[in-house]
Amino acid sequence: MDILKVAATGLIVACLLVYLRQHQGELAVPISLMMGVIVFLLIREELAAVVYQLAELASRAGLNNLYLETVLKVIGISYLVGFAAGACRDAGEKVVGEQVEFAGKVLILFVAVPVMLAVLESILDLLP
Repeated sequence: MDILKVAATGLIVACLLVYLRQHQGELAVPISLMMGVIVFLLIREELAAVVYQLAELASRAGLNNLYLETVLKVIGISYLVGFAAGACRDAGEKVVGEQVEFAGKVLILFVAVPVMLAVLESILDLLP
């Protein structure tokens, strides 16, 4: 990834969005969403490398895959919810964005329950 590509693309799209919001506001939201997809495509290799390195580190440390999977799911949910909520707010739907964020928080809690249970079981095993 070349950060210059991401920065240049962001500046170009930002200028385009400023113009579009003044003249054809209905096109601003789809173009903003496309920018999110473009950024994801620009960083996908680096993202895959980070996930691979984390998996390698967890493997060498002998960690249960449950923990790494949970952390990656939580990170993924956080990023996707942030993107979706931001897009909703950008479209003028603040309440929908807040609902998306609430749903994301509930999903994160749901994903984290197995880890919390494993930690509690470990603590209970240590007690006499």
